[in-house]
Amino acid sequence: MEQFYAYQNNGTGKRIYPYLINMQHSVADVLKHVLVIPVIDFESFGATPPAKVCPIIDIAGRSYVAMTHMMAGIPIKELGKPVEDLTAYRDKLCGAVDFLINGY
Repeated sequence: MEQFYAYQNNGTGKRIYPYLINMQHSVADVLKHVLVIPVIDFESFGATPPAKVCPIIDIAGRSYVAMTHMMAGIPIKELGKPVEDLTAYRDKLCGAVDFLINGY
């Protein structure tokens, strides 16, 4: 699994959160779980998201909100096929995690 890639969500919440962003470094691929950020369609969000915590990213030509405050460790089997490399959003994603944990 590649870090900063969006994967199809094969879990029960896939209707609301169609993609999951793998935040976990490949060094930890020996684990049975992976740390992910779920994303929700920007149009479904219903408001302007707080950019420092929930950055807007593009996946497959659509805008999504990265729900960093909902990060979770999930079983690897819930990750589907890789959809898009989001390495270009690395600073925004890591910054959102930093802000969530450290407040800056």
